[in-house]
Amino acid sequence: MLWIPAPPDDLGLEPGPACLLCHRHDERLWNLKSFVVRGRLLHDKEGWAFTPEKFIPGMGIGGLWGYVRFVLTGRRNTRRYLAARGLPRPKVPWGDWSAVLEGRPREERREVP
Repeated sequence: MLWIPAPPDDLGLEPGPACLLCHRHDERLWNLKSFVVRGRLLHDKEGWAFTPEKFIPGMGIGGLWGYVRFVLTGRRNTRRYLAARGLPRPKVPWGDWSAVLEGRPREERREVP
């Protein structure tokens, strides 16, 4: 159990299911490591507490297999999400991303197949 000392009153906490996302990275935002802990947010006369129930590894956890699992799980969850809502897979403007990485100004960007 993780006690939450004196959270601000206007934070809007409510007892029930809760998720805690934890991550870290270097100063250039590389080498990301992340995980999620699912559990319950509890409140009693002594204050607030988070009770963890499930650990969900994210990026950078578990070596190469952890990375593969993260990508495959993400792809599967995305397909399910889109199918449940009858949505097409979104088109990614890869040309814009390439231009950003190359440092080109917005006016010079164009879609690259």
